Amino acid sequence: MNKKIILYITLLIIISLLGIVLGIYFAEELSDRNLFLNQEDSNEEIATDQLSSNSSSEESTTSSSKISLEDLKKKIDKKDDFILLDVRDEEEYNKKHISGSQSIPVDIIDSEYHKLSKDEEIIVYCSSGCSSCSTSSTKAYNKLKDLGFSNLMKLEEGFPEWQDAGYPVE
Repeated sequence: MNKKIILYITLLIIISLLGIVLGIYFAEELSDRNLFLNQEDSNEEIATDQLSSNSSSEESTTSSSKISLEDLKKKIDKKDDFILLDVRDEEEYNKKHISGSQSIPVDIIDSEYHKLSKDEEIIVYCSSGCSSCSTSSTKAYNKLKDLGFSNLMKLEEGFPEWQDAGYPVE
């Protein structure tokens, strides 16, 4: 009978130890999961903050980093060093574009931005320069900004206004 009691006590100790080990394991798992959830909440808050700051900075950035048709024409005439980037689709670009511009349509700018120098000033334009609407040049401007380009400007108006002003096109 003593052997049975010793066996029961041994089993009871083993089960208790197993319970303790499992308790510690699950406590750590829950702790890690809560930490992970808290990090996700923090990341969501950060993303929300960035999104709201991006939308407010989109207005301020594009409004403070715009260039007029006349000022662009002066830069071209002075042969200033900058990249003039046409972000309209290839078909529009091939029909006519501002003289000296290069084409990278806004839809492929994520894969073609490496063709641009982050050291040079870049001026983007599209078919319309509307700063309050979501134009190709605004999208391209913001994509380039997100990709680390800092010396950016956006043409206030678009290609049709450039052409209507009688400025050089190819």
